[in-house]
Amino acid sequence: MIDTATASAAASNEYALDRRAWRRARDRAAADWEGAAVLADAVAARMRERLALMKLPAGACIDVGAATGAGTAALAAALPGRLIVAVEPSLAMLDRARVRL
Repeated sequence: MIDTATASAAASNEYALDRRAWRRARDRAAADWEGAAVLADAVAARMRERLALMKLPAGACIDVGAATGAGTAALAAALPGRLIVAVEPSLAMLDRARVRL
């Protein structure tokens, strides 16, 4: 008989995110991020286009996965007067964002 709780836990661990490995990968990518982030830039541009069409209530905006801060700076320009919070697990990315912002 198969223990479904054990099987379920094993299946969920198979796809678990290794946060340390993810952070290290982003740290390594920080130096060349602007040249390689074509898809991320395209998605961010589309999101800003849609923001322009929406009437958002006042409040803070959170940029999750802020990388080197390019999208954060664009959000600040698109949403003047708002608090924009950049969240990024990579210290190397955050160092680059601090310089930009």
